[in-house]
Amino acid sequence: MFLKNITAKNFKGFEDITVDFSQGINLLIGNNGSGKTSLIDALAIGLGAMFSTTSGMQGKTLYNDTVRRIYRKEGDATHSFVPQFPQQISYELQWDDERKYSVSMSRDNEDDSKRMADFDLMNFFSSVLNDNGKKLPILCLQNFDRDWHTSPVVGKRDFMVTAGMTLRKDGYQECLMGKRIEEVIQNWCLKMSFLEYQKKHTVHEYQLFQNTIKKFMAIMLETPDDIKIEYSIETQGMEITIGERKDSIYNLSTGYRAILSMIMELAYRAAVLNPGMEDFSELEGVVLIDEIDAHLHPKWQWKILDAIRQVFPCVQFIIATHSPIVISSIKDARIIKLVDLKTTEILEPAYGYTADEVLELRQGSTSRPEDIVERKRQLELAVDEGDFARADEIVQSVKEEFGETSPVYDEMNRFLRVNRWVEEL
Repeated sequence: MFLKNITAKNFKGFEDITVDFSQGINLLIGNNGSGKTSLIDALAIGLGAMFSTTSGMQGKTLYNDTVRRIYRKEGDATHSFVPQFPQQISYELQWDDERKYSVSMSRDNEDDSKRMADFDLMNFFSSVLNDNGKKLPILCLQNFDRDWHTSPVVGKRDFMVTAGMTLRKDGYQECLMGKRIEEVIQNWCLKMSFLEYQKKHTVHEYQLFQNTIKKFMAIMLETPDDIKIEYSIETQGMEITIGERKDSIYNLSTGYRAILSMIMELAYRAAVLNPGMEDFSELEGVVLIDEIDAHLHPKWQWKILDAIRQVFPCVQFIIATHSPIVISSIKDARIIKLVDLKTTEILEPAYGYTADEVLELRQGSTSRPEDIVERKRQLELAVDEGDFARADEIVQSVKEEFGETSPVYDEMNRFLRVNRWVEEL
């Protein structure tokens, strides 16, 4: 299962844009304001339509705040923002080799409710959800703020295991709403721990959850140590054990909490949706992640996509990022550059590029402040013109401003000396 494309008309900043996707990892790049987050929101709303005919399920929907508005001057000091209609989101979804669905939702005015053009996918999805023998695809939206916020409570407090069995469709609860579900995961882990204690044997889906996190974190941390996530009755919060070291998740760094929150949600949803799987090597679905590099140390930015791909090789990921490290860290990723809310460019993979090369060749930026780039350009121009007096002044100004040990001064001074030597030959 994977999304083939999406078209958004009069959605947020988009007047009319179509974006094509591939299976595997798709990276959305572009300047701030280019529409990366808006596109992810459009995808979440579109996929949420699958729940339209399923009782008790919900997804994001088209609402007035998502309508594109244009500025109109009404008077010398008066203006308005005029909503643009019709508003539409449409997409194609390849479910398997035999089934492909086209879905469209639209609104004609601010009072109009969402209208669906085709219910075939919704009805099929509802039938699959009620068939216990079918594998269910994972669907998930993770926003920028995915830090684990639930804190442990140390001290005396009654703890309660929520009654009732977990339903498979619980793996879809608010999956495309972009909300944090730490409390849900924490309560589920408590329930699973209690069941294992009561039954005196392991619960398969809980072990599946644990093994998935262990595999992911082992790649991220490059450690052979045993890794375990569990609910602690003593502190009444989630704890992670790596080798001999045990910590409350809440006490870890922001980067640690961000990646744990991400993988724990994916592992939880996948395990609940498909409790009979041995691992998730054949799990399919669509996962949307906004700013995957947020809070991550560069060392982890190099590894995050590889870890995701190894754990969920058949899941389609559509990921927004600003990080040149993330962009150059993975082979065969589809790099989609959004330009001015209007067009897209499909860029060649950047695997093996340096971060500096990605900044310049893929992101249209530089690895240095603009004033340094300009000084270097002026130095090169002075040397090309044979004006070594002006070149000396430029290098001397860099030395005075940044110091003799500055890498910037060292590079420019060496450039000047080499070119002066060549000139004197």
